[in-house]
Amino acid sequence: MNAREKPLQVMYCDDSRDKFQKLKDLFDEAEFLEKELELESSAYFQPSVNELRYAGRHLLNYLVNEKDNDYEEAEVHILRAIYDARDMLLLLYYEKINEFEKFYKSVSISNSITNWAQIRARLNKIKMLSADPEFKNRDRGKFDKTYNEVKDIWILMDAAIPELDKQLNSSRKNTIITVISVAVAIVSAILAFLK
Repeated sequence: MNAREKPLQVMYCDDSRDKFQKLKDLFDEAEFLEKELELESSAYFQPSVNELRYAGRHLLNYLVNEKDNDYEEAEVHILRAIYDARDMLLLLYYEKINEFEKFYKSVSISNSITNWAQIRARLNKIKMLSADPEFKNRDRGKFDKTYNEVKDIWILMDAAIPELDKQLNSSRKNTIITVISVAVAIVSAILAFLK
């Protein structure tokens, strides 16, 4: 076995294992969010990926030099990656929600989503709250809860699309029938007048 094939042997004490488990859990969360962002937008989000790269660099420095500030920096970069990815996903969900509302403005959304008025009011409150730049920095738990709430609202809206499409198609058919009926009536009136 040459040097390249030799596995790295690292000795851990319980404190180190707990510290690394915490970093691993945070990294897993950031990685999950990055994958979700990739699936929702068909691309990856460079700032959060960069933060994970920086975290990896600090973690390697910590393992080699055992400087606590490198461990702390790795954790900070992973948390930043989580915030960046969640923030981008939040903006993406807002955009999808706005597009949804524009697309289905000619039908009654509340026929498919019975508590639509309350959802709309809640979304407006969330947007005002999340517009505060300090919101994400003050309370991670509240930011995570808000993000999950917006995501759940989008999932509910997305599930209503087939029913709303039926309403939209029905509305369009009725509009076409009305236009044709009016056109036939006008042509009939003109022909009757000309006789």
